[in-house]
Amino acid sequence: MKSYVAGLWAAAAMVIGVLAVHADPIAIPNGDFLSPDANSGFYARPDIAVWQKATTPGWWVYGDGAWDQTTGVFYNIDPTLIDPTLENTFIDNLVSAQAAFLFAQPEVELFQVIGAKFEVGNSYQLTFGMLSSTPATPFTGAVKLGTEFDAVLYYLDDLNNRVAVGTKTVVNSSSIANRTHLTEFVLDIPVVDVNDAWAEKNIGVQFISRSTDETNSGGVWDLGNVQLSFTAGAVPEPASLAILGVGALALLRRRRM
Repeated sequence: MKSYVAGLWAAAAMVIGVLAVHADPIAIPNGDFLSPDANSGFYARPDIAVWQKATTPGWWVYGDGAWDQTTGVFYNIDPTLIDPTLENTFIDNLVSAQAAFLFAQPEVELFQVIGAKFEVGNSYQLTFGMLSSTPATPFTGAVKLGTEFDAVLYYLDDLNNRVAVGTKTVVNSSSIANRTHLTEFVLDIPVVDVNDAWAEKNIGVQFISRSTDETNSGGVWDLGNVQLSFTAGAVPEPASLAILGVGALALLRRRRM
């Protein structure tokens, strides 16, 4: 009888644990890249709300204006609706009406620190979709195979330096070089411990081109479907415990009968 009861409660605890663990979304300001509205003109613009860009690096010789145009937002439109002779580049699995673009050049990036923190006991997950320009992409050319791009979750240390907590590296391949479909990627951050340097620090989100020189520069990355979520520790709710407790007593009574 004791082993039966112990097994019953162990099973109940496992069920509660499974039911209690679920991912909750964390809002990323302009994470859908809808601001500003690019649904006019050339359907792309270099300004982007909330997100920060890197300052013009010293090696860049084309001026601040050209550097600013290495990142921005674009409206997801099928250009054949405008001109039937154009090739369809409508992204079929983009959740938002707009996405971000980042040129595959060294130091091109978008980043921001959000209001949410790395809370002790929680794990975190960043999901995002990427595609790279192909040889057929007008004006930009192709992102070279093997070129890398990083998604990073970070925190700011006491000197205001960005310190990576986790990084997901995307390596360009023929499967990513798809003009109409994003490839989905995931960055997982394990449960935050009270002794972790990032515990209770604000979460930073960064997307950065890892091109290093002319051998792996050129072309454009498209970025969309960016979502951040957290999973809290499996702590049974009192109501759930009470319900399972009643069920356990009922089963125990039936067994005695």
